[in-house]
Amino acid sequence: MMRLSEQGGDQSSGGGNPPSTMASPVKAPPVAQLIAIVEDEPNVAATFRDIFEYERGWRTMMLADGQEALDQIRRVPPDGILLDLGLPGLDGKSLFHMLQAWGETKKIPILIVTGSPKWAIERLGLARCRVLYKPCEMHALLAAMDELLAESAAPESPSAPSASQL
Repeated sequence: MMRLSEQGGDQSSGGGNPPSTMASPVKAPPVAQLIAIVEDEPNVAATFRDIFEYERGWRTMMLADGQEALDQIRRVPPDGILLDLGLPGLDGKSLFHMLQAWGETKKIPILIVTGSPKWAIERLGLARCRVLYKPCEMHALLAAMDELLAESAAPESPSAPSASQL
């Protein structure tokens, strides 16, 4: 059995190659983030797709219906979700709450992008969510998704000790 040391030398029994003659292992490029774009307006969805793919190199899956989005996201959980609220089938608010309640998808960051006014978002109980209002600037969209993805990738901080642990 052969294993490589950190210096790259052959550590198999019976001799070995010096580190200088051993080729470094080639690392596969990282897989690009997968972003689900849940938007029923085809031109708007295509714009979001183009921005994410061109500016960040992210892979995208485009979903135009709330129920279709729920089914697909459960089958292939993305790294992040861009969610419109006004969807046919299952509405965006219901989809948001279902995804947050299901164990496999509850930690996926969701960016809500909507044409609804701020008071409507508050009335829907989504005021604490990350929300961008249409029309939004490309840089604001990218910055918001970058932040959400970074937050979800960060290791969870240890919780504070409870009174019984002190």
